[in-house]
Amino acid sequence: MSSDTIQVVQDTSTNPPLVKLNNIDLQYANIDLVNSTDLYDANGIIPMDIPVPTNKNFLIRVVNNDQTPLTLPNNDTLTIYLSSDLSYMQSCDISIDSSTSATQNKKLQFYINYSNGQSNSLPVLTQVLPTLDLPIYYNTYTNSLNSSYNWSRFDFEVDLSNNISLSLNYILSVPLTGLTQQILNNSIKRGDTFLVKDLIVGTSSSSNFSGQYKVSSVNTNNLYINFDVSSNSLLVTYAKTNITNGVSVNLNSGLIAKPYIDLNKGYKYRITNINVSATASISDRYLIETY
Repeated sequence: MSSDTIQVVQDTSTNPPLVKLNNIDLQYANIDLVNSTDLYDANGIIPMDIPVPTNKNFLIRVVNNDQTPLTLPNNDTLTIYLSSDLSYMQSCDISIDSSTSATQNKKLQFYINYSNGQSNSLPVLTQVLPTLDLPIYYNTYTNSLNSSYNWSRFDFEVDLSNNISLSLNYILSVPLTGLTQQILNNSIKRGDTFLVKDLIVGTSSSSNFSGQYKVSSVNTNNLYINFDVSSNSLLVTYAKTNITNGVSVNLNSGLIAKPYIDLNKGYKYRITNINVSATASISDRYLIETY
């Protein structure tokens, strides 16, 4: 009798006939669809436990459908965790995207209930992916789809011959090169959402101010984008500490990387257990690929 994974076929080309068993096992044992609004309510986050199937690959698809402005208590982020370790050679695929109506980014963290294989030790929820900014495809100021949805790439560079500045009202001003005033005026709009990456400042002790920010205004005369970075507590603290007499601080002198601007069009990860040892560290146990 055939099953979900095996097809029984009679081969009458031989005498006596043969019975063939064809493997028709699908790629994934489970596909879990998670909307970002499933992961919180007015009281805070609702961590989601994803059961791990036995020895089969599975897919978690996360869709950001969030339109509710809400600051989560204790600076929490949305949380998904795997109920147990993956089996040796088992993979979990993770796809993260957005609906075209999403306007909010409450960020997302992934954990695995990791066991170190030691006797009498209990599994520990351990973060396995960086904290992720969720893609936003809708601009509430223009009431239309934004650059991250419409563009395939952001092809303008940060112009380091001009100052990247931070003001006391938590506006990050970033100069661009590789475009004209008309292109800037036509293309980037207030309310568009972009990723600012590799904004790492500080030579003795560095701070990574990278993040996903909304455009508060555009200065077409000087080819500047102004981002509202008030959601980044590190930048807020830096502004309060380093700005005196209301004069914006220049970040260029402390840069230890070349910052750039990118589109958030979602993520795809594959997490695979590549170590047969039950006592392997989590870094030795899991291969994490982006694709």
